Amino acid sequence: MAINLLEMVKDAVGDQLVNQASGFLGESSENTSSALGALLPSVLGGLMKKGSDQSGAQSVLDFLKNSDVDGGLLDNLGGLFNGGERTNGLLNAGSGILDFLFGNNSSMLGSILDLVTKKSGMKRSSTNSLLKMAAPMLMGVVGRYVKNKALDAVGLKNMLGNQKEHLVKAAPPGLLDNLGLGNLMGSLTGAGAKVVDTGKAAVGTATAGATRVATAGADTVKAGAAAGGNMLSKIIPVAILALAALALWWFMKGCGGEVGDTVGGMVDKTEEMANKAADKVGDVATDVKDAAGNAVDAVKEGFASISLPGGAEISATAGSFTDRMAKSLSGSGGIANERFTFDNVNFATGSANLTEESMAQLENLSKIMAAYPKTNIRVEGHTDNTGNAESNKTLSNQRALAVKHALSQMGVSNDRVDAVGMGQDSPAASNDTEEGRLANRRVDVVVTAR
Repeated sequence: MAINLLEMVKDAVGDQLVNQASGFLGESSENTSSALGALLPSVLGGLMKKGSDQSGAQSVLDFLKNSDVDGGLLDNLGGLFNGGERTNGLLNAGSGILDFLFGNNSSMLGSILDLVTKKSGMKRSSTNSLLKMAAPMLMGVVGRYVKNKALDAVGLKNMLGNQKEHLVKAAPPGLLDNLGLGNLMGSLTGAGAKVVDTGKAAVGTATAGATRVATAGADTVKAGAAAGGNMLSKIIPVAILALAALALWWFMKGCGGEVGDTVGGMVDKTEEMANKAADKVGDVATDVKDAAGNAVDAVKEGFASISLPGGAEISATAGSFTDRMAKSLSGSGGIANERFTFDNVNFATGSANLTEESMAQLENLSKIMAAYPKTNIRVEGHTDNTGNAESNKTLSNQRALAVKHALSQMGVSNDRVDAVGMGQDSPAASNDTEEGRLANRRVDVVVTAR
């Protein structure tokens, strides 16, 4: 799977950059976050244009080497935004990167700054400074990746080319045109159309086949249900034998002669057995219908439909994280610093990468936050005591930040969500058993304001 440079930057410095830069610039965290979400794609777009061929990619490698851009900056952001020598150094480094990427095209940079300033609500001077701060961060991630993977010009060119989809997804309207990359959207749309056409053809073929099978199956069940019977254990072996004989007959059909006659006889016998078996189907169909009805009732009872202030509706399993939190916030007697543990938010093993299945519960949480605008939360990452304590704390912090970032992408303001890594310091259960360690590997949400 291709890497996503924009996500790598956000994971490495996203919240720290927003929080510290907003203080330095005198802008709100929300506006700074909005601007950064457009400026990072701007820098990436310039880099992709620069490295779109092998010679351009080689010039990027030379720049990274000559400027000592290897990601070391990402490991120590402290003091970068205090207005002193390190801040000036960061801004100067950013200016050098922008000059390298965009050359003397001041009109392009000007149009980008105008677009982002309008989108974010920041002052134009703040947007300009933030762009110079963002450029070294993204180039630092690229420099570190190039160094770790020992990429040559071809490898870098291919890696940058694989960022197209991520850039198109992240770029605000108008940015790609300002960068001279408007054709990116068209190329992705064309590729998507081919995939859709292929998918439609495959679905059509599968649907036709499924329809034939379903029709045949329906006829069999109808006939069996009319005849009656209740011995499922007797039907299954007969059905299997019938299918096996039919498959063998189909396979051997072209062989002719004695083989064909023998298989034909088997089919005749199988038909006779199937007819007898049909007499047994009726009661089984009734039993299955009753069981299905009971299953549907159980599913209905297991889910809760929750109406939120403002008219939003969410569905959640009764007693789940979503259900408990929504009910708590809807009441007047909520507990101070009430804690809820996610029960369907997970990460890829050993990483802070949220699984796709986690997004549904996070989306529900974002809707709850929207319905209760005075509610603030603290996201806490926790681990068991396996491994190095410091590494566990770092991982737990990264996971908490990943949840915060996901909520931000869903519209929850960053200043409403704190993120902290607790590591192994606050276990919910004993670490002496696997069950206890599993319970300790969790992410909690603490309601800090209602």
